[in-house]
Amino acid sequence: MTGWDSKILLAPIITGVLFAIAWTASIWAGLPVSTVVTARAEPQLIGAGHDVAPAGAAGYGVMVEVRGAAEGHPVRLDVWSDGGWRPEDEGTTDAQGRVRLESSDGAYSRVVTDVDGSREVVGVDPVTDGQPIYVGEEFDAETLSAEWLMVPQPDDGGTCTFSDRRAMTLADGQLALSVEEAPRRPCRRTGQRARLNGHVVFRAPVTYGTSAARIKLPSSRGVTSQFWLQPASPGERWVMDAEHEGVVITETAGTDSAPRVATTVNRVTDGAVQPLRRLMSPVDAPNDGKFHVYSVVWTPEDYTFQVDGRTIRRVESSSPLAPMVIGLATLSTRDRLPVDADDRTMYVDWVRVWL
Repeated sequence: MTGWDSKILLAPIITGVLFAIAWTASIWAGLPVSTVVTARAEPQLIGAGHDVAPAGAAGYGVMVEVRGAAEGHPVRLDVWSDGGWRPEDEGTTDAQGRVRLESSDGAYSRVVTDVDGSREVVGVDPVTDGQPIYVGEEFDAETLSAEWLMVPQPDDGGTCTFSDRRAMTLADGQLALSVEEAPRRPCRRTGQRARLNGHVVFRAPVTYGTSAARIKLPSSRGVTSQFWLQPASPGERWVMDAEHEGVVITETAGTDSAPRVATTVNRVTDGAVQPLRRLMSPVDAPNDGKFHVYSVVWTPEDYTFQVDGRTIRRVESSSPLAPMVIGLATLSTRDRLPVDADDRTMYVDWVRVWL
């Protein structure tokens, strides 16, 4: 762990965890330790909604295993709410004695089941019982933290766009990345007015784990927004060769009448970059104007793409070299920009990485 993350991440998270443990001591005091039931909290990836919300409020999955249970064994998940427990989800075990349940918010939970006539209860905390949080960015400061780098993007391609702070705003707990017309800057390729786009990269590299962002995608097909993992140092071009892959966790050319949200794995085959792109269905990419959590679970073997914790695609890895860095951007290649700012802006509520 390097100096940057010990300052911006570990201190507040450790403090919060200690506070949460102290505050919830009375909750867990009555929960016995089970030798039959185990429960593991998944990262908090269930976060659909219209409004900005803390990352810690997002829902999460709970993987439960009941040792020796036959297929069809009932299990219930309760959450702590208003000073008491209330049922949240229920299910039955598979042939291996396992079942996945979901909590719709970040509340403390417990797993309840009966085994041989005895009540078994196991507590679940999404922070202390889950994967360690490596990156936790809430965008709740007045300025963007130094860990985010505005990436230079010269006018040397077909987009005629330049990264510029005027296309990036930080307010109300969210990062807005937009596309704006450059006031007095023509595009060398077309002679028309060039574009300014919001384009940032997180300086610290990430490795195998879960990378996620809660994003509200623009509704117009006139812009493209992307959230990706980039095989390069911050501020440099992608390093694309046989040993590296670029992973676009979500990208869109608009989500209005015909949703065109996709995931892409870029890899080099026979010396050329081959994009393995798949468009999501309207169910996977809902056209509802809400925030959704887009994520990828990256392992040495594959990439698992998810929306709000629900798996939508898996792609085998070709053994790419770690680490990579996180990128976020909105740009446009169309002649006309949408008039409404919301139609050309991607709003990012938070970014998290679990290792």
